[in-house]
Amino acid sequence: MSFSKFWKNPHWKESITRDWQAKLASIGVAIVLWWFVYTQTNVERSFYVPIAYVNLPPHFIILKTNDTLARVHIQGKKEKVSGFENSQIRVFVDLSEASLGWNTNEIQLSMVNIDPSLAVTLEKTKTSLFIDSLEVLSLPIVPRFVDALPTGLEIETIELRPASTLVRGPASFLTNVTFIETLPLSLRNITNTITTNLALLSPPGALLIAEPTNQVTIRIRSSLNPVNTNKTE
Repeated sequence: MSFSKFWKNPHWKESITRDWQAKLASIGVAIVLWWFVYTQTNVERSFYVPIAYVNLPPHFIILKTNDTLARVHIQGKKEKVSGFENSQIRVFVDLSEASLGWNTNEIQLSMVNIDPSLAVTLEKTKTSLFIDSLEVLSLPIVPRFVDALPTGLEIETIELRPASTLVRGPASFLTNVTFIETLPLSLRNITNTITTNLALLSPPGALLIAEPTNQVTIRIRSSLNPVNTNKTE
């Protein structure tokens, strides 16, 4: 049977049009009930927020921690959860009472304009981190030379300006650091006294807090013994 014949069937048309107001009202009630159930359903959403480590004393530094992100769970009515923004939550660790070595600290939540019907929790509430002290050292500068001078020449003197520099870093990193080295300078083609600037190399995990370059003056002289032309009678 074609659709046109089916639609012209009086029994079918009567079943559609009979009490159409009641049928339309039923559809409207069904939509309202669906929306009510949808908005009243409890849902849970999870997301990650960066952890801010705050109030660390200036002479301390964090060396190790496995926690840079915190997983946050939020639970509540679907409509409320859908309208929630991650920026409404701040996760932080207060280090004002930190001490050297391993520390275990509470991870805290700070919330802005959060609907009171929402339940916000942290998956992990504590974090462990290793703290070291920061030191500033004055260390001598040592130029690094590679290759050899041309035959017959040798270094007479080496002058450094400045002769030392300041380095800042964790105490554990600087324990065995006794000098600061320059980038290598090849002596292969040097035949006369030269003055040049060489970059300084920072020790691993530390920073140079003075000039990153050093002026080096290398004075060259002949290494050959002068020939004695005076003959003894």
